[in-house]
Amino acid sequence: MRGSRRTSTAAVAAALTVGTLAVLLTACGATGGTGTPTAGQAGTGSVPSSGSPEDVTVPTGASLGLVFTPSEGSRTEVFPGLTLTLPATAREDTGYQAQGTAPGRAFRLGAAGQNLPAVEVVSLGAGAGSLSSVSWTNEKLMAADPAVTNLRRAVETWPGASEAVAMSWTQKVGEGVDASTLDAVMMWVRAESGDAFRVAAYVPTGTLDGSDALATVLTTELGSPVAG
Repeated sequence: MRGSRRTSTAAVAAALTVGTLAVLLTACGATGGTGTPTAGQAGTGSVPSSGSPEDVTVPTGASLGLVFTPSEGSRTEVFPGLTLTLPATAREDTGYQAQGTAPGRAFRLGAAGQNLPAVEVVSLGAGAGSLSSVSWTNEKLMAADPAVTNLRRAVETWPGASEAVAMSWTQKVGEGVDASTLDAVMMWVRAESGDAFRVAAYVPTGTLDGSDALATVLTTELGSPVAG
């Protein structure tokens, strides 16, 4: 029973992750296609039905090398308990709505009229389950998509986090003349309070290193910001 409950939690969180990606990419102009999983597709993914999820879900690969890095910009408490430093180019996408019931916010970091690069933040709350299990389910779903390549997932160490897992990938989205390719980094972090969050950067392929989107993810701070 305990294992089934964790599996169910992971499946729901996975649906939120890839479903939210579909929403975000649709807002960016990628309207479906083989590279854009939908929430319905996400719900059909298989997850372990017996045994201990921890035995198979904890990443064993090398760290992605994500390190907390302060930067200049506007420190913004995106959700209670999570603060990002947003660059001057950041503008919130007020039309964005995260898939499912988890609240989310999206910020576009390019010039006016450009939807990428972008940063997405979702508040998963305290009931998200093991972040290794949540991210493992997403990894399996995305690995089955031929539009996704260069998929990596690893345990990270993050200031103030009791758990941290990150995943990176390259993904083709859209079809025909509307097709494009993006690179992404997604990090799940759980604060000592128990609240979990997902922070992701999406950029045109080949531009991740040195991008404002990745730099913003690396400013993720857990806990209430210090006044002053």
